[in-house]
Amino acid sequence: MNIFLEITNGIFTGAPIDYNFLLKYIMQRIRKDFRNGNPTRYSLFLGFQLLDFLNQLHLLGNYTGGKYVNSKNLSVLLNGTVPGEKHGYEERTNVIFSEFENFFDTDAKKAVFLEGTLVQYLLNIQKFQRGSTPFRTKLRGLNLDERYVKRIFPEIINKLEEYDANYYKELETLIAKYMIQSGTDWKMSNDEISFYFVLGMNLSNLLKSPKSEVEIEND
Repeated sequence: MNIFLEITNGIFTGAPIDYNFLLKYIMQRIRKDFRNGNPTRYSLFLGFQLLDFLNQLHLLGNYTGGKYVNSKNLSVLLNGTVPGEKHGYEERTNVIFSEFENFFDTDAKKAVFLEGTLVQYLLNIQKFQRGSTPFRTKLRGLNLDERYVKRIFPEIINKLEEYDANYYKELETLIAKYMIQSGTDWKMSNDEISFYFVLGMNLSNLLKSPKSEVEIEND
């Protein structure tokens, strides 16, 4: 109730609403859905569009990204307007990064987003091969920080190798590149890291391999 009143008050009085304050509550809802085994897509994009709405009203304080994030662009992107199957991961990711260039304004954000995408591919493979997704427990209920995101990156790759299903080496190289370029101090809160990570999970279908896992497996 307090956050609703603060947002409402900000809209009517023109008082800025802190980005980190909002992100904290957005991630609380997303984490609750994740813990309960519910899809996070709905709560994620509600939060995403709330940030954009307040940004359009110039009420989002302490926030420099997201200039190009709006409902129209997001809907177009989610409908699959990405380069064709002949393009590689870098070309497809550049479409998203270019479309939302202020939102993905650091290499750290790009690395976290793409690692979330890679995790979702692993979860899809686990679900396909064994009917369950045990790697979900490694995601700590979406309470992630810089150190942990870096730590589990090789674990994700190792798991894909164990399943003999590592179709994503180009994507892994891209993540490694952004990891290196991002340095050792990302200056991102844990909520922001978790938000970009789950955003990558939910947009993974836009970056999927030109071949499905089944097609590759049967080659």
